[in-house]
Amino acid sequence: MYNPILEFFTVFVIAVLPQILTSFYPQEMRDLLNRLPGNWRFLSTFPSRLGVILLILYIGASRLDDLYSIGLDLYQAASSMTLLAAGLLTGYLLLIFVISNLRSKKAKEQIAETQQRTLAGLRYSTTAVFWQKLLYFVDIWLAVIGEELVYRGYLILLLGRGSGHLFPWIAFSLLLSILVHLYQGRTWKLVLGHTLLASLFIFAAVITNSLLAAIIPHLVYNTVWLARALRNKPREDGAPTEVAS
Repeated sequence: MYNPILEFFTVFVIAVLPQILTSFYPQEMRDLLNRLPGNWRFLSTFPSRLGVILLILYIGASRLDDLYSIGLDLYQAASSMTLLAAGLLTGYLLLIFVISNLRSKKAKEQIAETQQRTLAGLRYSTTAVFWQKLLYFVDIWLAVIGEELVYRGYLILLLGRGSGHLFPWIAFSLLLSILVHLYQGRTWKLVLGHTLLASLFIFAAVITNSLLAAIIPHLVYNTVWLARALRNKPREDGAPTEVAS
């Protein structure tokens, strides 16, 4: 028998709570995890990444609506509105990287410092060999897909739209999106950056009724971000603007 409370509890415990706890690890735990090689991290996170994706897909499939409830309906995905929204949002996010190249030397150093802090939180290394860096990209792609399925597909499109109370679920999703990214830093600029990015992905998914309008730009943004971060060397100084989502 379908139990919405049990379903929500399962999603929260499996897909959300571990990410929140990661943001609040004590420094001793972070130091210990940072000593693990990147390939071991990927092997440890891959089952959970894939498990989150399969869990939300199973929940969507159980609604017997061709995954429309979580925004993966093929008709909506191929609509002109979805493609337009995905294209415009992708272009806007790529513009962030272009603008960052025009900023002052100090601002670039602050961005690079934030990148390195994020890489350390993810246990990614700029000195990793080629195949390890490929695993980093696979890891971040799975993370993006899982994040969109949970925070936009499940919480907003399925629960929010399905209950008829969209805005409380949007607020809840935004709050969780901020909490799970606190490992990158806890300055107001980082919080504002994650709020903006999450709001853009929410807006794209809601106006198109398609999760693809958020997944595509999110994947492109994080892929470019990771490629740039792995290319840069650690720098000093500190606060944020260009953030990983």
